Amino acid sequence: MKKFTYLLPMIVIISFVFLGCAKDDDEESTTSSTTTTTTSTAVTAETGTAAITLSAKISVVDAKSSASTARVGGRTWGRTANAIDTTAFASTVDYNVDETGTFVYERSSEALDTVNEILCQIGQARGDLMINEGNYKAQIDVSKCKESSGDSKSGAPDYEMWLLNVSRASGEPMKVKGWVPMGDGLIYFMGDWYQSPSDTYPLGHFSFHFEQREGATTSGDRGMYGYMKALKSGDTTTLQFYNSMDSSMMGMTAGTEIIQSVTATFNSDDSGSGATNLPYFTQSGYAGQKTYDLAFNDDYFYKQKSLAGTASDAVCLDRNKYIKSAWRYGLYDSAGARKTISSGFPITDSTGAYNGYIGYYGLWMPSAASVDNGSTVKKLDFDNPDSAGVSYTVLSYGGKLRKYQKQSITLGSIKNIPFEWFDMSSYAAKRVYWDGSNFKVDGQRVRGYWVDNTTSTLTLTASNVPYGFFFYSRALGGDGQIQLAYPSGRGTAPTAPADNATVIFNTQTPIFPGDSVPSTLACYSNCPNPSTIATGEDYQGATTSVYLPSKWNWGTDIDNYSTP
Repeated sequence: MKKFTYLLPMIVIISFVFLGCAKDDDEESTTSSTTTTTTSTAVTAETGTAAITLSAKISVVDAKSSASTARVGGRTWGRTANAIDTTAFASTVDYNVDETGTFVYERSSEALDTVNEILCQIGQARGDLMINEGNYKAQIDVSKCKESSGDSKSGAPDYEMWLLNVSRASGEPMKVKGWVPMGDGLIYFMGDWYQSPSDTYPLGHFSFHFEQREGATTSGDRGMYGYMKALKSGDTTTLQFYNSMDSSMMGMTAGTEIIQSVTATFNSDDSGSGATNLPYFTQSGYAGQKTYDLAFNDDYFYKQKSLAGTASDAVCLDRNKYIKSAWRYGLYDSAGARKTISSGFPITDSTGAYNGYIGYYGLWMPSAASVDNGSTVKKLDFDNPDSAGVSYTVLSYGGKLRKYQKQSITLGSIKNIPFEWFDMSSYAAKRVYWDGSNFKVDGQRVRGYWVDNTTSTLTLTASNVPYGFFFYSRALGGDGQIQLAYPSGRGTAPTAPADNATVIFNTQTPIFPGDSVPSTLACYSNCPNPSTIATGEDYQGATTSVYLPSKWNWGTDIDNYSTP
């Protein structure tokens, strides 16, 4: 495995979770949100013909730069100790000039997830490079724009091919049109961009609307429509987002209108108010709308939640008390220079007609390009667009070799870290964490969505963990197991674990040509049985299965190799 000796994990994307100054916000109980109509003052477009940009991300409440007064688990959360002393780094090195990104996790802001996904995707389209160039195609990696909610199991790119047209006359707003594939239909959007984000226009000033139609023309049935605006009146900026869709688009019976909306005003003194509105799901399905009425200033955040028309008690949160945790890091060498790891690059087919990408997760290319083993592709160089590009030959194989290396830690070391666990007694995926004494359940996956539950204590029984406690954790990098003791044998109730219980998980390393690999490999799971592969049944455990019995052994300190 290749290693860098002095790598410092430093550019941190930090999340802030507010602590309450009134009652806790664990119940799921909401009314329809208040709709606010704001009339903006006349706004003149920026001068010239240069590109006008959108905000990269919008938050109802931003992270505070001051240190939190909260202490969690007996220690203050913050930046961790460095492997080497960084105080001697020059002020101009990457370590000191790279910007740290932050976001605030607040349940009432969930409706902004769609807003920020849309802004992120439009940003990838790079309309600033294509002003007045006519229609053009852009590859959009939608996986880069999804919220890191802890249940995302892959960073693999997920590309969509958009068709766009961006134009602007001198002193006029920038006009943007787009056509986005969605299932068997298309999403159409069109809007005007007047002002880029600035101190005067914190969110910029723009307005666009969108709708989805079944089929490839605007005459198909409309399944979704809405708009997004950032407006300014005096010292107040207002964000408005509205998205209406038919329930059939979420796999339910057609005919029910499902709304997702945000109205938020931001004042120059950092105070503001608003309302968010999004669908509410229970185990039985769609149960109405979940809404929050909000108000905030520099020190406090007030909200009142309602579920399906039933209002809960108002909640006050202290913005000066919060938990801070790091999610993503940059890598720097001992001199403070950023280490950039390239996992792939954009390509075009030999004719130049189709664009794609090749990297860690393999090849992505439109099927019409017919790129396969032995095909020639060219690397795209956006810094030198007139160059022919370096030619490569595609080598495609039926599998990828990965090394799984066992790691062991204690349950106490992952205190308060959420992970996904499947409850065998109810056949439901649940969000669980260890609080130092007990397992706590605070969410459940319903129809593919996480639904927040009132936090409850999880007692391990013969019904819910008969053969072990297996989980998925984004923070730990994948699947893992908490070792349990079964005094009466597996299939019976386990002994309740403590902080010193062993947690086992595997780190994955891809094996590349030239890497050192043992001459003999052992198969541990889904191993083909040569004697039954032609006639056996295609599932593990069958009388004449095409697979040999699995040989996973969590208690053995070994490095396993597999060919998925």
